Amino acid sequence: MPPSKRLHYDNPEWTRRKAAIEEMYVFDRLSQKKIRDQLEEDGFRVTKSELEAQLRFWSIRKNVSADAWRYTDHMLLKREQQSKASVVYYNGRKVLRNTLKKERSRYQPDTLTKYMKAVSPQAPEGVELLIRTPTPAPMQSAWAHTLPWLQLQNKGLSSA
Repeated sequence: MPPSKRLHYDNPEWTRRKAAIEEMYVFDRLSQKKIRDQLEEDGFRVTKSELEAQLRFWSIRKNVSADAWRYTDHMLLKREQQSKASVVYYNGRKVLRNTLKKERSRYQPDTLTKYMKAVSPQAPEGVELLIRTPTPAPMQSAWAHTLPWLQLQNKGLSSA
C-alpha cells in the first residue's frame, strides 16, 4: 500500500520547530516564502501547502480576526464609557492608534445589533489580546537641584 499523502500534524519534526516558525511568522512578520527558505537552510524541506496546513492546524495567525476586532471594539467602548484611556496589544505588540481606528470602523456592528440589548461578546480563543490602561509617563521633579533644601538633603545622604 503506498504511503498516505495526508499531512501528519503531530509529526515530531514539526513540533520541534513550532516555536521557531511561530516566532518568524507572528513576531518577526516574515512571509511564508521566507520561512520556507529558512527551514530549507536548516535542512527541513516543506512545501507551501504543508506550511499553510500546519499553521492552520496550530491556529497561528499573523493578522487579527474579525471576531477579535469586534471584541476589541466592544471592550474599548465600555472603557470609553468609564472614561478610561486604553492601549491595545496583540501578540505582545502595541497596536498603533491609526490601525485601531481603521479596524474599529471596519468592524462596526450593524444598526440592529447596535441598538439591541446584546450580551457582551466572548473573548476570542487562542488570541493573545490585551486591552489595558497605558502606563504613566515617568514623573520629573519640577524643582531645581539648586534649592538649598535639596542641596542639604543630598549632602546629608552622601556623608552617611
